[in-house]
Amino acid sequence: WQERLSDEGIKILVAQDDMKYIGMVGFIRNKSIKRNHSVTIWGTYVQDKYRGKKIGKLLMTEIINLIKDNSEIKKIKLEVVSSQLTALELYKSLGFIECGKYHEEIKVGNKYYDEILMEMMI
Repeated sequence: WQERLSDEGIKILVAQDDMKYIGMVGFIRNKSIKRNHSVTIWGTYVQDKYRGKKIGKLLMTEIINLIKDNSEIKKIKLEVVSSQLTALELYKSLGFIECGKYHEEIKVGNKYYDEILMEMMI
């Protein structure tokens, strides 16, 4: 995994409080010649006790700015579970639009959730 993280097409940002990791976000660039103009954001997470403090927005803003530094990248994609309403609103506020849905994609216990596909053209 360390070798993969040294790849220019993969980046992870972390948020810390008193030297403890409290949040993260990452992206991976598509390596296909026909699709390498796009990246996918993944692993967006903030610990429960730090939510509501704009840490997720800060992480997302920083990673979007990092992505925009590469003029070859034209599209940012992500997926969010339909029950994550706060995350969904955050992504919309940053300029992502819904572009599709995987029905019953995520199963937690006996309950299924849709996964919403979002994108931002840059």
